[in-house]
Amino acid sequence: MSELVCRTLELLAENKDGFVSAVKNIFNTRTMATLKINDLSVGDWVYYKEGNTPYSIRSIYRTGMQDCVVLNDEKYSDGVIAFVDRLTPIPITAEMLVKNGFGKKTSTQDQLLRIVEPNGNMPFIGYRWDSRRVIIERDNDYMLRVKAEYIHQLQHVLRLAGIDKEINL
Repeated sequence: MSELVCRTLELLAENKDGFVSAVKNIFNTRTMATLKINDLSVGDWVYYKEGNTPYSIRSIYRTGMQDCVVLNDEKYSDGVIAFVDRLTPIPITAEMLVKNGFGKKTSTQDQLLRIVEPNGNMPFIGYRWDSRRVIIERDNDYMLRVKAEYIHQLQHVLRLAGIDKEINL
């Protein structure tokens, strides 16, 4: 047996939970998640070619039987053409939410992050980690409560609610 297989079996025997966690890290969901052209909109943020550089989508089109997008790229003013099957979604992270104005809500719901806006006209925008849901409400009435695991999904929810909020990465 190969050394890698032997070491893998040893890890499994020693600590099943640790092994499962390690395997999940190796086969991270980002590489397994697939996008379809109907999942995307102009302005969405995605990864290209399993990289860690985020790109925003400039345009979406179909050529022959292939779904394509043009990605904004600082190096090329015309953008970069990419097949949709080479794109992966960007998971929502606490760092990204904080960078975009989300902060801890002062309540017993420590799983809830909300947009901190000085403008009182802005509706409440929250993100619950436990259920992976975006919550948008005005005057304590729910306007939307939608599952969103990826940044492009968060962008769609905000647009659907009529909230013009640029997401920065």
